[in-house]
Amino acid sequence: AKISDIDAVIVPGIAFDKKGNRMGFGGGYYDRSLDDFKGVKIGICYNFQLLDEICTDTHDIPMDYIISEENIYAV
Repeated sequence: AKISDIDAVIVPGIAFDKKGNRMGFGGGYYDRSLDDFKGVKIGICYNFQLLDEICTDTHDIPMDYIISEENIYAV
């Protein structure tokens, strides 16, 4: 399957913020894979992983939704 055939992806991370920013694992795999992705990007985390703000770089791909056990945030 090509990435263009996928409607939505669930993306793990170490931390997220309510603006959709994601702190990954340092390899850049998801940022490279999702660079041209047109579907919905969903970050999934526990509430303790949700921070007020995460520093980002220009190549970081933001999420469209963040889901924790307590809330769903539409970005």
